[in-house]
Amino acid sequence: MREVLRRHGWQIALLSVGVLVLVALILNLAQGGLWVVSGASGKNAYELAVENGFEGSLQEWLSSLAGADGQDGTNGADGGDGQNGKSAYELAVENGFRGSLQEWLLSLAFGEDGEDGKDGIDGENGKDGADGQDGADGVGIRSVYINGQGHLMVVLTDGSVIDAGAVGSLPQSEPSDFELAQQQGYTGTLHEWLCSYNDGSRETSVSDITKSSEGRLIVTLSDGSELDAGPAPADGFISQAVDAEGFRPRFEMVVMNHEASVLNLREKPNDTGSASVTIVNAGDELVCIGSAELEGELFYRFYHAGSGRNCYARAKYFDLKYDYRTAEAGLNLPDRLVLTAGEPFRFVTGEIMPWADDSYRLEYTYSGTSHLLETEDGVGVSLTARFRDGSADASHAAEDETLTVTLWRTTPQGQLLLQTASVAVTVAPPAALPDLSGLFIGDSRIASGCLLESLQALAGETAGLRLLGTLQNAAGLAHEARGGWKAENYWKTQQIGDVVNPFYNPETECFDFSYYMQTNYPDETPDFVVLWLGVNDGFTRASVDYLKQMEASIHAYDPDIAVLVMTEYLAPAEETAYFADRYRRAQFAYFGLQEDAFAGREEQRVYLLPNLLCLDTWGDRPLREEADGSFALADTVHLGDAGYRRQAQVLRTYLGWLFCE
Repeated sequence: MREVLRRHGWQIALLSVGVLVLVALILNLAQGGLWVVSGASGKNAYELAVENGFEGSLQEWLSSLAGADGQDGTNGADGGDGQNGKSAYELAVENGFRGSLQEWLLSLAFGEDGEDGKDGIDGENGKDGADGQDGADGVGIRSVYINGQGHLMVVLTDGSVIDAGAVGSLPQSEPSDFELAQQQGYTGTLHEWLCSYNDGSRETSVSDITKSSEGRLIVTLSDGSELDAGPAPADGFISQAVDAEGFRPRFEMVVMNHEASVLNLREKPNDTGSASVTIVNAGDELVCIGSAELEGELFYRFYHAGSGRNCYARAKYFDLKYDYRTAEAGLNLPDRLVLTAGEPFRFVTGEIMPWADDSYRLEYTYSGTSHLLETEDGVGVSLTARFRDGSADASHAAEDETLTVTLWRTTPQGQLLLQTASVAVTVAPPAALPDLSGLFIGDSRIASGCLLESLQALAGETAGLRLLGTLQNAAGLAHEARGGWKAENYWKTQQIGDVVNPFYNPETECFDFSYYMQTNYPDETPDFVVLWLGVNDGFTRASVDYLKQMEASIHAYDPDIAVLVMTEYLAPAEETAYFADRYRRAQFAYFGLQEDAFAGREEQRVYLLPNLLCLDTWGDRPLREEADGSFALADTVHLGDAGYRRQAQVLRTYLGWLFCE
């Protein structure tokens, strides 16, 4: 046995480390399932194994920890119940075990050593004799977990389970307000208790419903007080009960999205002919008290206190408010990003996670060996990428890198790692643009802003950038942008007042790019078309659908035309009557709709531009000076010259990448 230990002692030591790591993982999961990080990490067990002579991959090392299964031991007779609920570890101490809980757990992982075999007779060459036979394998640990009472349960290789006692660091949960109500005589269900705060029978009403960091369902009332309703259900359902209409109880705050501007809540689900109980508008917040899938569609149930009746609507018109308020909303990051070598690109924190407060932070890691990553206080970071040889040469071939963005949250326990997102980055050479022709379709941001002038300036004096269009801006540059117009107007409106839609084909009664080109430019085909619409549509799903149909019409005319779709930047965070938080929610969701429709379609000559990422709420919008010398935003929709220049820079980068290779 001593020879076995000499040969394989490092494996046994690492197996001990593995058991400790497993226990640490379980303790971590017991406290919310998120790693709490404090201070710099030391070398991991695999790295230490390599330093001590292990040869092989991480997977091979992990496999080596398991070792061969020992023979099953004989099942012992069932023991009697422990007195006073003592754990197996406490009983072991009473029976003579000396050591900590961790040492006791490790003692379970290895069988007792068998007697050493007798030494073999030395051969003439002095070789060691054969090893004696090992003793019988003891019972080891198969897995560990925390049970519902907060006890560490150890599953052994013979199938038995040992209660190792309460985990000392696990916080003991206080009874919920619903449990307290039950202790005071309340006899209804949890759903009935929650709905009693929503039906007008109490002095206070529900103003918000969220989840705590511990996963508890928290109901905020109109007087500012909070109710702890116990653990928040993972699937949203308060119980598994189903009523006669097929609805299961929920209790969640939802926000009417911008799928429609006005919606009837009716007295019957899936029946547009039933009476309207009330009308809600885009951005309104409601308490959903149930849901059911009827004929393939999901419906929500609401309670209308004014009439004392339930009412219904399709779930597609609503989003969970909680999803926007927390990190569950995700990050506004594209799957792919093109950067020009040697030119800085700014990532604005408020555009990437507009739902966040000061407890959240982003960490950026770039794979390229040559780059500059700088922090801009109060704004975000600026990344200047170069090629791997350190150059930014115009003749250099494009290179692919990866930008990793990690979301952290500061808590009293330390730094919580919430999410990691990877963005594929193409570093393109800063080459001069060739002769190109392009067409811009959009709204007043193109018609009255300096986007086109900025793009012309960035193209350079030697580039022949020819812009097409039946309209001209103040600088005499052609375009097809109309103030106040929606994607819907371009798709199906022939004329608004004196403003004519040149894309409207009277025969097809919709947007027809072939009709436009044959009417205005019969002998020319643009190299690219830019679409920048959405704000006047109210950031609806219908807006994206119209854009998709416009893109399809363009490619029906010529599939080689590059269609560049610009993303929508967010409104300022100030709580004004119009640009309130609900409006920003719609804009945030709109980026996801655009991603679903246009991202990853480069082979089809469709490109979703990440122009939203680089805009600062203040520095890139027009400001006005107030009487007291302070500054305020002069326009919350349009950009200032600096903002339009940043948008033009993104366009210039993508045009260079597409047409200079």
